[in-house]
Amino acid sequence: MNRSLKFPNARLFVHGLLSCGRAAPEAIANSACEFGLVDRQSINEILPSSGAHPCACMATARNVVARYCEERGLRPDVPKLDKEQIWAVLQEDAADYAKECNAREKTKINVNSHDCSRFAPALFDLLLQELSRHPH
Repeated sequence: MNRSLKFPNARLFVHGLLSCGRAAPEAIANSACEFGLVDRQSINEILPSSGAHPCACMATARNVVARYCEERGLRPDVPKLDKEQIWAVLQEDAADYAKECNAREKTKINVNSHDCSRFAPALFDLLLQELSRHPH
């Protein structure tokens, strides 16, 4: 299954934040606010506690999914989302993407322990893809 990335501007935005010295979790959280997934007031709730396991950027993505579902659930005109189901799909997509990258490149990506700054742009793209299937 081909896990192609579909949001180049979003990946560039994350790269820009990373190049300005932001940590990967902070870049994902700020990007989630910038791209309308969550409101800016919830950014501190999205950032994981220090030492998040298995990795900080995946923990941030999980928090974005949870917050997105929570905010969407406040609207009576839209159906509630199953955050666990969305998270499971995102984890699967991230793992598939990592496998495809590993097959093409010599550098190995392990979704549970990797260089977050290298993986964050792709992870944010996959996050956008999954959440765009369930618009606000």
